[in-house]
Amino acid sequence: MATTINTYTDAHVVEVKQFNRRLRQGGIRFQFPEYPVPKWLPSGLHNRLYQEYFVVTDNEQKVRGAYILKHQDFQLDGEIVTLGDYQLPISEGTIDRAYNLLGVQMHADALRRRPLMYALGMGGVDQPMPKFLKAMRWTLRPVPFYFRVLHARRFLRRMTSLRTSLARRLAMDIAANSGIGWAGLKVLDALKRGPAPKGTLTAKTCDSFDSWADDIWREAHSQYLMAAIRSSDILDVLYPSSDERWMRLVCCRNDQIVGWVVLLATKMENHKQFGELFVGTIVDCLARPGHEDAVVALATDHLRKTDVDLIVSNQASRIWGKALTDAGYRSGPSNFILATSPQLTQRLGSDDAVVGSVHLNRGDGDGPINL
Repeated sequence: MATTINTYTDAHVVEVKQFNRRLRQGGIRFQFPEYPVPKWLPSGLHNRLYQEYFVVTDNEQKVRGAYILKHQDFQLDGEIVTLGDYQLPISEGTIDRAYNLLGVQMHADALRRRPLMYALGMGGVDQPMPKFLKAMRWTLRPVPFYFRVLHARRFLRRMTSLRTSLARRLAMDIAANSGIGWAGLKVLDALKRGPAPKGTLTAKTCDSFDSWADDIWREAHSQYLMAAIRSSDILDVLYPSSDERWMRLVCCRNDQIVGWVVLLATKMENHKQFGELFVGTIVDCLARPGHEDAVVALATDHLRKTDVDLIVSNQASRIWGKALTDAGYRSGPSNFILATSPQLTQRLGSDDAVVGSVHLNRGDGDGPINL
């Protein structure tokens, strides 16, 4: 069966809708965007940060597969390079064996466009996409997950992923109603927490990023083996003021700007992990070296005032991991996976510990989905 991979255009819209319909009928919940211009990162916003949509068509011009490629500049071991982020590859091979090879064809096409490529998130190593990438000789590493419980009773009663049996539900309800859970978490917080940040810490919200963000980037980027460019123009594209979900904080110590953080606060509904919890997320952050503790403390305080039940964050860097741990956060199992193509793995190194030397978090993935 001959197929062609082309840029998604208006001419493909009807066939993409039919493609999605066939996937739904086959029991696949993933759907490809039904409009060819990306809503999140269209090419017109920034010439170094944008998404492209590609579709696979057969001889009859029916769409049989599709994928998204995000292009973004990174600092990689002192060099500025453009990486591709491989997103939402999906084909009819998931419901019809006649199209099994389309996944391989799309993967090869994406690598041809961006040999230095990664994928992020994906729901855990046991999911189909990470399994496929591993078979294609990609390297998979979990990005550490950190969490801090602010409202123990709500957490115990609503944390769906922990309430997996009748016995567990009964135990968690007893802990929630008796106050044992609250007391236990307070003790654990006290034992876990490191020294409090020094100095006077203040934060203010901002509608956009300015030259201070460029200064922070210039000072901070060299301490990471790899990090996406976080200059003010890039940040304004990623976290625009037009999107009211983002909480952007400028963080100061003794009246000097030392970092920034981007937060979300989401009231979950029937979430498979978080149930009905009110979840705060530390999405993205950067600080002048040595001031990460101040940024985490200010982010935590802001989300506490928002009255979230739980704060979560995925942070690859061991620098940020220490700042979170010192602030009373605990680590848990991570389903947020970093997969790197063979070419990118060669540049980074194959040691599992390398993930701690890169700065990657939810801000480097496919947007605020599932948050």
